[in-house]
Amino acid sequence: MTPEKVAINWKESATPDNNGFIATGEKIIPASPDAYFSRLPVDGIVSKLKDEGLPIEKSFSAGAFVCNYLFYRCMDFLTKRAINIPAGFVHIPCIPEQIGPGENRPAIEAEVSASVLSRIIDLAVEEKR
Repeated sequence: MTPEKVAINWKESATPDNNGFIATGEKIIPASPDAYFSRLPVDGIVSKLKDEGLPIEKSFSAGAFVCNYLFYRCMDFLTKRAINIPAGFVHIPCIPEQIGPGENRPAIEAEVSASVLSRIIDLAVEEKR
């Protein structure tokens, strides 16, 4: 699992999303900043959960398509409305049953993903207090 550090104001992809849209390289919101940093204490979360033996790695890029788009729009919304809450984005791998024969992609059992997400929320709330 990878908590993301930065959301960028850019959308671009080589493959279509579920609606068939292909992002050809443009800002998500032209008048907004080039990037937002996560409001989650990503470094502390990753360090603590690694010490607990949980499967987690820090990531500096949510890509430039759907995941990053969601992360960026969320951070822009919160910032423009001065809503000061912990917020960020965490990539969660598929569960093993979603991996097809011959596919080489990471997978984590749903119970492990739920446990890691629960700990991330706990740590984010503790940091905010």
